[in-house]
Amino acid sequence: MSGVEIRVRADTSKARREIDRLERSMSSIEATAKKINRTINLIGGAIAAAFAVDRVTKAADTFTILENRVALVTGRTKELSKTLDSLYNVSIRSRGSIEGSVETFNRFGRALQGVGTSTESLVAVTETVQKAVAIGGGSAQSAQGAIVQLGQGLAAGQLRGQELNSVLEQAPRLAQAIADSIGQPVGALRGLAEQGVLTTELIFNALQGQAEAIDAEFALANATVSQGFTALTDQITRVIGKIDRLTFFLASLGFFFRDVAGIINSEFNTIVSVGSNLLIRLEY
Repeated sequence: MSGVEIRVRADTSKARREIDRLERSMSSIEATAKKINRTINLIGGAIAAAFAVDRVTKAADTFTILENRVALVTGRTKELSKTLDSLYNVSIRSRGSIEGSVETFNRFGRALQGVGTSTESLVAVTETVQKAVAIGGGSAQSAQGAIVQLGQGLAAGQLRGQELNSVLEQAPRLAQAIADSIGQPVGALRGLAEQGVLTTELIFNALQGQAEAIDAEFALANATVSQGFTALTDQITRVIGKIDRLTFFLASLGFFFRDVAGIINSEFNTIVSVGSNLLIRLEY
């Protein structure tokens, strides 16, 4: 065998070894990449799951808060569920938020307790308020702000001051309805408020009398995209809340969270001490 042939074979064997080493390296890189990809997917899945649970929990909590506010007027009776369903229907028909409907119902209902006002009348006036606010054409935020301010005035027994100003600025059709019902121009409302004329009962009766006129105007207004999105969001919240009532899943989850929080609270110093020692060991 010549020296040239030996050298060629040696070079070929060396090249083969280099190729094999390269293939092993590539396989190792590929395996590492797959492992990293799986890890990223697991972390992403955990984050997505946590986010989903957070959103569902918030929706269920919102439903519970709405139910609680209605219960302050109706009590924990069969009427509670029926009334909340009616208010959801009101929010659909009036293109307003369920929060606004419940806020109005709650404020009127609590302020007029003992007067003998029926739940049906409270729901009907709530719808009139929501439609009057929608006719004004303001943003969802300004509409909600006007309803909150109106509610605060109703809770105080009279509409005046900052609450009245908010209604005049952010819900002008609502202010017009009140003025029309008592045969006065809108500009006279501030003076009447200072005299203590704009009581909760007067406003309630005024809106009852203006319901037909407001319905007619509302029928001429087209729905907006934001109103449609609000309606969809409210109905999703309703579905989640109802499912939670039937399954008690989130209620059980809530008890679990509270139990864990209680354990952490009682063993806080021990947990911090152990955690600190572990981190110190890892550093060294």
